[in-house]
Amino acid sequence: MSNFNLTKNKRLTTLDFNIIFKNNIKLHNLYFTILNKKNKIKYSRIGIIISKKIVCKIYIKNKFKRIIREYFRLNQHS
Repeated sequence: MSNFNLTKNKRLTTLDFNIIFKNNIKLHNLYFTILNKKNKIKYSRIGIIISKKIVCKIYIKNKFKRIIREYFRLNQHS
């Protein structure tokens, strides 16, 4: 099962989040805000934050994060 996990190098760190919040390209709608920043590495990475204002139950937030990570993992090469 570990072959299906998203590796740590594909996830953003706290420092990465701080940089992205300062300098980014922003796309948003009613439910999502997507912050995008180009990098110098050859692969994409993802970081997910879900606001308590949108989803207040922790187990639902975690479920959304798992679904988004899995979608990213399966589609990162396309």
